[in-house]
Amino acid sequence: MNANILFKEIQKSVQMGQGRSLTQSHFMQILNVVPHFYNHSWEKTAQGMQLAVEFNDKGLPTFDKLNARRKEFKEKLTEKCVYYYDQFR
Repeated sequence: MNANILFKEIQKSVQMGQGRSLTQSHFMQILNVVPHFYNHSWEKTAQGMQLAVEFNDKGLPTFDKLNARRKEFKEKLTEKCVYYYDQFR
């Protein structure tokens, strides 16, 4: 069973590891492309309501799993872009 991670912890990790910011808006965009990658909920903490994220992978992420997720994300994003491009041609 996977544990929830507070979104602010993910933000810090992305900032430190990638040097990029990650906002809740970015997370919503990711969910729009691959909604099955994550479960999310709001949890009450001492600091107030916090967004909690659960990864829908079994076990610890491995290099192969991360690459497969990255590949699937790119494919789904390309499909969405093509779909919306075709709508406005």
